[in-house]
Amino acid sequence: MRAQLLPAADERRLYMLTASEEEPEHSGLAASYLLAEAPFFSHQEEDGQKTDFQAYPIAVYGEKGSGRKRYVINAALSESRDGILYLNIRRSSEEVLKAMMELMLYGGGRVTAIEGAEMLSAKQQRELAEFIIKRKMKTVFLFDRDPGVLAEEERLAGKLLRSFQNRRISLPALRDTPWLERSIRACLIWTNERQGKQIAGIRGEVMDALLAHPWQGNFTELSAVMELFVSAAEGPFIEREALAMLEEGSRKARSGLAPAPGREGLNLRQPLEDIERDIIRTVLEQEGMNQSLAAKRLGINRSTLWRKLKED
Repeated sequence: MRAQLLPAADERRLYMLTASEEEPEHSGLAASYLLAEAPFFSHQEEDGQKTDFQAYPIAVYGEKGSGRKRYVINAALSESRDGILYLNIRRSSEEVLKAMMELMLYGGGRVTAIEGAEMLSAKQQRELAEFIIKRKMKTVFLFDRDPGVLAEEERLAGKLLRSFQNRRISLPALRDTPWLERSIRACLIWTNERQGKQIAGIRGEVMDALLAHPWQGNFTELSAVMELFVSAAEGPFIEREALAMLEEGSRKARSGLAPAPGREGLNLRQPLEDIERDIIRTVLEQEGMNQSLAAKRLGINRSTLWRKLKED
């Protein structure tokens, strides 16, 4: 969604929001709304305590696909039933920062979720922090990694880090949660509704395989896999034959979660050989530790990849 400021006869600021399936690569800022829908799963404590935000600004961080937006929607639901303004920063510029501030002031969202704040320069991050504190904006920052680590790598300004102080919420990876099986069954119900089907359940051996799967793409990967399973199912259950599509669904999800240029999360303030090592590790993780697939993506042969891994 793109926002364009429209001329007005008075002091009001009117924006035209244009939605499109594909966003321009050169866009430095993507703006949209996170709607208060009922997703197939919401993060909750095992003791049933309600999840909500007590104070702002706040930071929510976790792996890609771990449900950060879903968490924000549920935690801010009482304050933003009409939607949460979501700003995704693609690159650093004064124009991007100015557009963000104007959208936060006049965009209509009571709560704003910002992803990619580490893309801004240190000066712009400080200006953003001052703006949020002065205006008392209800803001949630979304990060792939611990903000403290980003600050140590000099990718997050101290003033911005201090703005949310100890208000940091870490979301666990799906594979590490005690509710993995519950998530799988909830995703089946949600996918049934989306596809208009009535799959009653999952065979035991299929469930065992899903519970043992690493789920590197977390909820995003689970959704992609279940879409394939439900779509192909011809009977009332997800049968053993569906497991042949597990890797296809996982790969599809991982490709969708691949970071955009400039968003790889690499620490560029380190020696070249260390940057190369981090790239190799990232590609290996995205390819499920499959060295053949990783070598193909990196444009090297398996023996070269093996040698570099051995050197590491």
